Amino acid sequence: MSLTQDYLRLYTAFARAGGGQSVKVTSDRLASALYCTARNAKLIIHKMTKLGWLDYRPGRGRGNPSELTFRLDYEETYVREAKRLAGEGKVEAAFQLVQAFGGNTGFRQEQFVEWLSGYFGYSVDNRNEAYLETLKLPVFRELNGVHTLDPAESFYALDMHLIQQVYDTLVETDPVTRGFKGAIAHHWSSDDSAKEWTFYLRKGVLFHNGRELTAEDVRFSLLRLAEGGYKQRWLAEDIVSVDILSKFAVSVRLKRPNRLFPAYAGYPPMSIVPLECGETGLSDKPVGTGPYRYVAQDSQRYVLEAFDRHYAGRALIDRIELTVIPGDWRLALTPSASLLIDTDDIPVSEPVSLPDWRLKRKVTGCTLLTMNQRKPGPLRDLHLRKAVQYAVNRRLMVDELGHSRACPAFGFFTEDGQGGLVDTDWDMKLARGHMEKSSYAGEPLRLLTYRRHVKDAEWLQRELAAIGIRFEVQIVSWKQLLQTSVMERADMILFELPSAEGIIRIVESFKSHFIRAHLSEDDASAADEAVAELLAAADERCRSEILKRIERNLKEKAAFAFLVHKSVSSHAHPSLRGIRINGRGWIDFKTLWYDPERTSAAGDGQKAKSGAYLYPFSDG
Repeated sequence: MSLTQDYLRLYTAFARAGGGQSVKVTSDRLASALYCTARNAKLIIHKMTKLGWLDYRPGRGRGNPSELTFRLDYEETYVREAKRLAGEGKVEAAFQLVQAFGGNTGFRQEQFVEWLSGYFGYSVDNRNEAYLETLKLPVFRELNGVHTLDPAESFYALDMHLIQQVYDTLVETDPVTRGFKGAIAHHWSSDDSAKEWTFYLRKGVLFHNGRELTAEDVRFSLLRLAEGGYKQRWLAEDIVSVDILSKFAVSVRLKRPNRLFPAYAGYPPMSIVPLECGETGLSDKPVGTGPYRYVAQDSQRYVLEAFDRHYAGRALIDRIELTVIPGDWRLALTPSASLLIDTDDIPVSEPVSLPDWRLKRKVTGCTLLTMNQRKPGPLRDLHLRKAVQYAVNRRLMVDELGHSRACPAFGFFTEDGQGGLVDTDWDMKLARGHMEKSSYAGEPLRLLTYRRHVKDAEWLQRELAAIGIRFEVQIVSWKQLLQTSVMERADMILFELPSAEGIIRIVESFKSHFIRAHLSEDDASAADEAVAELLAAADERCRSEILKRIERNLKEKAAFAFLVHKSVSSHAHPSLRGIRINGRGWIDFKTLWYDPERTSAAGDGQKAKSGAYLYPFSDG
């Protein structure tokens, strides 16, 4: 509790006397108003008196009341405190303050929400000869305790997006060609077997602490991932050795051929971390080589600043602030500015009367329903799994739930995101036939998901009940869902796989996490063999055929059910340039910039503002 909020409590408790008016008080009443002891109340009163906020005249003699005079205007004080909390990223505390103290003022909840909507977005501060461009973005999920900035532990899209800002990988995917291009490594090659890969590093790549990256850091990062018990260890499980050829060259030897190793080396969980993090860890203050450096993080805000000495050139926006918006207040904010990224986190309609705005749409992934064959129970019965697979009318799901659901999904990828007018996998006759052959006796199953997919889970619950399949929807946190014990207990998991990131995400799904956790041992072994064949394949066409074969085999086993392809839409004012939605449904920060000729001026001329309102995004 801040001293300002203590002042507001006193003001509220004593009939809002102000403007020089005085009230009679006792020590007990002061302590009661401040929720503390009489001794602490006196200390608080002394601080406020010293600051000139109020006058306090103690009563003379035992039992005589004291006199208190308020000097600060209540509404001005309350508004200033609410804005201060929001500016520090403590939006939930700001909303609580508004609820507690704003009832009898002109600046009530509606006015605060309007101010907060304008608070987010782009601003320029050129006071004191500085020129600081800041982009403030709302995020509708918890940051602390759920997500991680350790690349080796990352899984969800938000994690990987932030990791890409703070760290770099050896190579990266070209967003235009979908091939690979140099990052920390300016060149790479492999032997004929694709079991030995050599990476040649750029000179002058600096960590945010000013130290130059060398082959020692690359070796440490890869072996750390291979030898630790990390969530993404599968990326390095085939590494036999990492040899330093020179200060700026490393050789990686693998157990088996992997012609997609550049995709592995460009995946955010394989980002290069500094050698010294082996002693200090990455949890307190992560240090990478990325375009943005870590500044601060707590449960409600994450702050990044552009790294001036980034090897590929400085990012154009100076400062990025991500601020958590409490769930109860998401719908209150109004997307009234220059950028809207529209997904299922918040159901909003598209902006209207914006003829000059640019619209982009991108299919980012597909939702899947896993069926746990490892857990003893009804889902070990192939007929029950088949009944689930045939009973879901994906076309109806798209039509009824709409919004970011683009089209029915029959595989991991869709060519154009517009197909699937008819759900060819929906067949109620086959569904009922498999139900009759199954041993299922109506016992309730447990479906786990996180809050983003509640509507889909409840829709499935209603639809499958029509053929007698009962299940309970249990909402868990992002962090809980990644726990092995939680995955093992679930009968089904509903999640979104961001397939727009390419084949690496599909390989990941077979090697770890939700799909892997629910495959039978035989199916998991078969998937491992097929993935090894895919990695050894010499050309993309061959890899595509192998991937389709894996899909087909697992669909025949009803290991999981494809549901719908998901998309995100961006609506941008012409003043915002460099917009690029990546495969995770996030906007790449480093390419964003604002055109000053189209950015409106506001305030006192020291600050130009063009708001941005984002609904982030794909979950991963």
